[in-house]
Formats: sequence, structure tokens, C-alpha cells
Amino acid sequence: VGYGANVGSNHTGRLPDQETTAGEGTFWGLSCIVKFPVDLTFAPYSIVAAGTKLAAGQRICMPFSLIVESDHERNEIIPGWVLQSSPYTLARNDKKYSTRRKAKRHASYTGWKMFRPAIIDMCRCARKELQSHTALEDVAGIGSNVLSDRGRSVGLKAYDECIHRYVLKGLLTWTILVTSDEENGFMNTALQHEFATDNMTKSSATQHNFPTSSSVSWPSFPWDPVESSLNEWDYQRRILLEEFPIGNPSQIVSWLKQLLNKYVALENDFASRVAKCKQRDDIRGASTIASYAESHVAAETDPVVIEVQQQAKKTEAVVENLLSKMRD
Repeated sequence: VGYGANVGSNHTGRLPDQETTAGEGTFWGLSCIVKFPVDLTFAPYSIVAAGTKLAAGQRICMPFSLIVESDHERNEIIPGWVLQSSPYTLARNDKKYSTRRKAKRHASYTGWKMFRPAIIDMCRCARKELQSHTALEDVAGIGSNVLSDRGRSVGLKAYDECIHRYVLKGLLTWTILVTSDEENGFMNTALQHEFATDNMTKSSATQHNFPTSSSVSWPSFPWDPVESSLNEWDYQRRILLEEFPIGNPSQIVSWLKQLLNKYVALENDFASRVAKCKQRDDIRGASTIASYAESHVAAETDPVVIEVQQQAKKTEAVVENLLSKMRD
């Protein structure tokens, strides 16, 4: 919560009967004004920018969004902005949550990952909504904010990459588990078994309905029985086949190679954007405050940036080793 953020009053002057539901990881910016009721549960890890006035009666359902004042009478929403333009935020939060979590007896409802099926489902729903309408004003889930063509483009790209990184990470993990020193025929057999045609026809991943004003509901919580018992690889595999259909089963090894290379490219791009995100802050700070560089960690030595870069290099090395063992 930014300093001076006015996150609502539950009193209307009649009764103290109003409320807000903050989404997971929501950041309320400096001196923003939030009027109740507002629901951001379907917009996790979103930012309400400094000085923004959020009008009452909004349900916002675009994850990782930026809501900011604009030249219009209403605020502008940029879906997926945090994913695309502030990935350092996510990398730092992911590291922070994993290292600061000390509650041993409460792991069942504090030990979840930031990128998990429920969050990916929200991104899939938001992406589908952005794709489904030609007229921007017909897009649901943006509250009473304005969506621009640029905002929609940012959202589509951000959600695509988020979903793809998630499912391709699962594919790499599966590939590592099934790969051995045996001949390539073993890999081909494993691929055919895991992604067989008769399984592909049943692999359509369930996607929750997009929230509307006529169907107010809660999102899936990490501690819900259905969510906690979900087989993550099965979920990833089903979405993987929707996003990247195999086509010709005889080319399944080539399909796997292409996707592993795509994952490497996505990880390298993410690491590059994390570093650039931190570097922008470094440049702005040093050009404004004389002693900034002496008092702050630079991107080149920042542990968050270094860890992300090391992970990208490790991923590239692992994939290169796997590909060297495969032949079409």
C-alpha cells in the first residue's frame, strides 16, 4: 500500500455497509482514492497507479493490469502491463514470497506459487475476452475504465507469453523426467504415449466462465480442495495441446524440439526485460539524486536480476543437452 492511499470508506452516509475485495498481490499506489464497492479478486497482481481515483461499483477482471489516470474522463486500464513492463516486480515478489514464508503450520494456505492453474485460468479468460470483441467498449472485465487499442495489444501479448511460459516450463520438466540414456526411440514412445491422438481429443482444458455483473462469484483459492488436488502437469499438458496442436503425430519429436527452443527464447526475453526494468529505475534515480548509485544496488549486482539471468542460462543449457540426444 503506497503512502496516503485512501482505500475506501465503508460508510455511504446511510450505513457502514460497503466493502472492497482486493485481488492477490494488488498494489494501491501513492495517494490513490478507492471508492467502495470494488472487486479486484479476478485481477491479481494489478497496480492502481499513484493519484488514481477508482470509482465505486467496479469489478475488474484483467490480471496483472495497470490502472492509471488518463486524458479521458475515465481511467485507462492496460491489461497485463505488469507482466510486460514491470517483470522485475514479479520476479522480486516470487523470490520474496518463497524466502519470507516462515509459517510451518499454515503451509496449506500460504505455500502456493504465484503462477499456478487458478492464475493462468484468469489470464486465459482475460485473453479470450480481449480477443472476442471488435469494439473496445464491448470488452467486459475492465470496470468503468477505458481500454485502448494499444492496451488490448499489450494484454494479448502479455497473456500469451505468460500462459506459454507456464505450460512450456511444465513440458521441460516432463521431458527431463522421461529422458534417459536410452535411444531416441524411447523418447518417441514416451511422447506418443503422453500426447497420443486418442488422448488429444479429450484434452480440452476447462476454462472458467468470465465473471459478469449477473454472475458475481469468488475466484478459485489455493486452499480450495479442487485447486489443491489438481495435477499440475495434467493441467499444463491440456493447455499445451490447445496452444500448440501437434498436427502430424509422426513429427512429434520435431514438435517437442520447437517448443523447447521457444521456451528458451521466452526465458531469455523475460530475463532481459527484468534487467531492463531495474536499469530504467537506476538511470532515473542516478540522473536525479547525486548519491543514488552509492546507496542503491545496481541492476548488474541485483540478486533478483542475477537469479533470473542464471535461471535462463540454466534452462538454455538443459535444453541444449536434451536436444543433442534427440533426432527427428
